[in-house]
Amino acid sequence: MWGTPALLLSMLGCTPPIDPATPPFRPIDYDAALEAAAREGKVVFLDFYASWCPPCRRLDSTTWKDPAVVAWLDANTIPVKIDAEAEGELAWAFMVEAYPTLVLVDAEGTELGRMLGFLPPEVFLDAAKSVIDRAATTSGDHPIARDARPTT
Repeated sequence: MWGTPALLLSMLGCTPPIDPATPPFRPIDYDAALEAAAREGKVVFLDFYASWCPPCRRLDSTTWKDPAVVAWLDANTIPVKIDAEAEGELAWAFMVEAYPTLVLVDAEGTELGRMLGFLPPEVFLDAAKSVIDRAATTSGDHPIARDARPTT
């Protein structure tokens, strides 16, 4: 009579919960991400989100599904989704004030840069690569900077 449960939920303005373990994201916590970054010679990419956040859901449905974004994140980062409301202490430590907040940190936990709000795939890639390039020029040759530079 009412159709599928998903249709009913969407009509009520409800959507399924965000799954922090959906690729390209790894199902690990912040400390494990730092250890993996040191071991793999990568940086950590943190996606601070809230379950009720429309731009966060838009990232999940578009940007994080884009093959070029998935490939870049996999090759250069340890990507982790952080539910900012459940992980309030970590969100506070990174001064997260809006959702989504996207943060790149090195293996020691030093912030390299951040991006705010929804970003389409091409814009995200340009911005993320710019953060890595900027970090490499201010703190020496960061290990992933060579791979992160845009190709012409």
